[in-house]
Amino acid sequence: MRQLIFFFAAAALSSGSGPLFGQSCNLSSLRGSYAGTVAGHTPNGAPVAYQALAHFDGEGGFSLSGFTYVSNGSVLVSDGAASGGTYTVNRDCSGSIQISSEGQTFKFAILITGRDLSQFQMLETDGSATTAGNAVKQEEGKERQ
Repeated sequence: MRQLIFFFAAAALSSGSGPLFGQSCNLSSLRGSYAGTVAGHTPNGAPVAYQALAHFDGEGGFSLSGFTYVSNGSVLVSDGAASGGTYTVNRDCSGSIQISSEGQTFKFAILITGRDLSQFQMLETDGSATTAGNAVKQEEGKERQ
């Protein structure tokens, strides 16, 4: 538990964000596209990982593209199977994300961090797996060369 508390304290201090530095968050703090990955393991020890592009509307909803869920090396959910979900954001830049896909609900606690609140950390809280990861805001209007 001490390691987890230290991790979040270090993330907040190094990112220069959150209420510690005079910033506060709300639903509009998440607006635009974020590329994210999450990895961990199921209760029986099987490795799991997720990745997606999340497109946040700044009003508590988001859509997903490129969503992939892998467990023990097998792809269980791919791309269009997850359409999106809802999110909350607290003034202290913590919050939650909920994704529904093929009868499953994935829930995550989040902590918005980074310069200009440009990323967030995630911990899965639904009991189906122990995972952690992050997502980084993607620049709008830039094309790959």
